Amino acid sequence: MKAVGLVAVLAAVVLGGCGLGAASSLAPTSSPSSQDSTPTPSPAATSCPASANLKSCPSPSPANLPSPATVPGWLSQSLALGPVGGIALDSAAVYVLFSTPPGATQTAFDTSAAQVARVDPATLDVTVKASFPGATAVSLAGGWLWVAIDQGPLSGGSVNVSVDRIDATTLQTRQTVSLGEFQAAANGSWGTVMAGDASTLWVGQGQQVVRLDPATGGTVSSENLGAGAEVRSLSLDPTGTVLYAGAANAQSGITVWEWNAGSGALTATLGAAQVGSEGPGFDLGGPMVSATASGVWISFATGMAGGIDFLSEDQLQAQPAAPSESGLDLYSNGVAVEVSGGILWIRDVASGGDGDVLRCADPSSGAIRAMGSTGSPDDVYELVGGGDGQALYLGGTKGLSVVQSPPACAG
Repeated sequence: MKAVGLVAVLAAVVLGGCGLGAASSLAPTSSPSSQDSTPTPSPAATSCPASANLKSCPSPSPANLPSPATVPGWLSQSLALGPVGGIALDSAAVYVLFSTPPGATQTAFDTSAAQVARVDPATLDVTVKASFPGATAVSLAGGWLWVAIDQGPLSGGSVNVSVDRIDATTLQTRQTVSLGEFQAAANGSWGTVMAGDASTLWVGQGQQVVRLDPATGGTVSSENLGAGAEVRSLSLDPTGTVLYAGAANAQSGITVWEWNAGSGALTATLGAAQVGSEGPGFDLGGPMVSATASGVWISFATGMAGGIDFLSEDQLQAQPAAPSESGLDLYSNGVAVEVSGGILWIRDVASGGDGDVLRCADPSSGAIRAMGSTGSPDDVYELVGGGDGQALYLGGTKGLSVVQSPPACAG
C-alpha cells in the first residue's frame, strides 16, 4: 500500500487516546492465535471532554545514536530517535521523519526541528540523516524521496508549501518545488500530507490536493475540496489507480473523497452522516485513510471514542459490520489503521500498563486474526509506517519500532 499517514501530524500528530469506546460500525471477531503467547490486553474505559481540536496531548551523529533495544510485547526492536512525524519505506530503507533538538526532551513531533533519517531495515542502523526545518511528511515517488515543508503561519492562517526532491541514498536535496500559499488547517494540528508511487506524487493541504510529476516536479492538476475542507490524509490503492483523501469538514464532519488517479476525475464523496453511527460535528479532525485493492479503511476520533470503517471503491459504500468482538465498546479516539503486506493493522491507545493494543486482521472482512500489545507503556505510537507482511514499522514519541508479525497475522 502506498499511503501517507499521519502522519499523524500526520501532519505529524501523535494521536492521544482519551476514551475507549465503540463509535464504529465495524466490530471485528476476535481470533487470537495459539501460536501467539502474548496476553490479550483488556483496556479499561476512560473518558475525556470532547474538543473541537485534535492535538497531541543539531542532533547526535549516526555514530552516537543508541543501538536498537529489544522490547517486550509484539515489538522486536526499537531505535531511539525522538518523536516521529512520518515514515516511508521501500525495499532498501526505512525513511523516518523525526525531531530531537539538542538538549530538549520532547513528547510530540516538532516540525521546526524536523530531520530525516535513512534506516537500514535489517539492522535499524542510521546510515545518513539530514535536517529539514518545517517538514511535515515524507513520501517516495518516482524513485525519489519527497519531503513536504510548511513555512508559516502567515496572515489569515495560511502557509507557504514546498516539496523537496531528495536523493533517497544520500538525503541530499536535488530540487525544491514551491507550491505557493495554502489555507492551513484551522486548528493547526497537522500540515501538508502526501502520497506517491512510481509515476505520481499527490500533495494535500487545507482545501487543495495537487498532483505533481515526480520526474520534473511540475504540477499536473489541482483539486479544490471546497469551503470548510481540511485535508488530513491521502492514500493510493496498490495499483496506483485510485486516490483517497480523508478530510475534516466544517459542514459535513468526517468526509472521504475518491478520485481516478489517472484522470484526476472525482468519482465519489462520502460525508459523516453515512459513516457508522456518527453524524456531522462529531469528527475531531478528519479520518486517516488506508487503501486496499477494493476500497479504503478509515479511522477517526469523535471525542469520547473512535471508530474504524471500510468503504468500498464502488461509490464509497459502507460495508456491513463484522460480528462483535465483545459486548464492550472497542476503540479509543486514538485508534489508527494501516493496510500493509496483506494485513490490516489496528493500533489503539490502551489505558493499562502493557502499552498500546495491537490487532492484526483480514483486510477484506476486518475479522481479527491475533491480538497483542506494544509492550511499551511509556511510549505513544502512531501507525504512520507500513510493512511487507513480515514486519510493521511504528513511529512513536521516542522513535522507530518494529513489529515482527506473529504467524497468525498472515491468515
